[in-house]
Amino acid sequence: MKLRDATLSLFVLVAASLAAVGCSGSDGEISVESAPGAPTDAPNETLFTVKVESAREGGYDASTLEVKATPDGKSAVTVTCTPVETSVNGKLEKGEKLTCTEGATNVFGKDVVGKEIDVELFAKIDGASERVGSATWKP
Repeated sequence: MKLRDATLSLFVLVAASLAAVGCSGSDGEISVESAPGAPTDAPNETLFTVKVESAREGGYDASTLEVKATPDGKSAVTVTCTPVETSVNGKLEKGEKLTCTEGATNVFGKDVVGKEIDVELFAKIDGASERVGSATWKP
């Protein structure tokens, strides 16, 4: 009876581990390149470019993309990004980019220069928003 319980426990553990790996939501890889010039205290600045280094087959629907930047110790901020597609098919694929700006409210000012900021790319996959890549930006 103990062997059966141990086998069942092992099975449940392996199944849970595989489920966690399959549901990670990070099936791609991105890199972030800072815009020329450091952020100032003015709004509407171009902050950085996100490049898709690897992506799922078929890419990500460009209309569902969302980029969040999280300064250390602060809440995530959704930044406005414009796809720079080379394939012009409505999908963001490996090698393609997003140019990101902060919008009408200045969030990333002089105080973030030299600090590491986490950047995450999200896309809708099967109807749910999934994180598909993350990187660090240091303005």
